Amino acid sequence: MYTLKMAPKNRSNLSVEVRNAVDVYSAGLSADELRLLDEATLKAKQDLDEMNALLDQSLARSKKFFEEMNRLRSQA
Repeated sequence: MYTLKMAPKNRSNLSVEVRNAVDVYSAGLSADELRLLDEATLKAKQDLDEMNALLDQSLARSKKFFEEMNRLRSQA
């Protein structure tokens, strides 16, 4: 019955909710633990995306720095 009520709430269909319920059961997690795990996963993804953006910016600055060093060396 719980799965039938969750489908409209989660804007999914019944088969998805049944599959999720079986996954939770087979993993030995409670619904709350799975929700916390999902939240932590989303937060980790957000953090990793931010770190990747910072690394991309650092790489771009480094490339400019080394290009300028090479330009100055070639003029010497």
